[in-house]
Amino acid sequence: MITSITYSIAFIFGLAIISKLMGKSKPTFQKAGYSTSSMYTVAVLQAILTAGLFTQYYALWSAIGLLLIMTGIFYTLIKIKESWQSYILAVLVTVLLVALVSLSVIKQINKI
Repeated sequence: MITSITYSIAFIFGLAIISKLMGKSKPTFQKAGYSTSSMYTVAVLQAILTAGLFTQYYALWSAIGLLLIMTGIFYTLIKIKESWQSYILAVLVTVLLVALVSLSVIKQINKI
């Protein structure tokens, strides 16, 4: 279960990273008042945290970091007054991340 959730999250963030690196997210960042360098910084952070999901020791912290990025995404969506359809993917990813964090914590508690 944890593995399938991890791969789903990695796939979604992988697409988001590619979108940022190709500049397709630039209009959204500009509309929100963010610089191009912040777009690339977020892409790098997303890449590092997504890779961290596949490590034994950093997976939980990476998922928590991605949840923090999702907080920023929701803030940005609200800031630029996006339509409700724009929230669907963000909500889905957030639910997957919360499930991953919850399952990871339960797994660690059961090991103790």
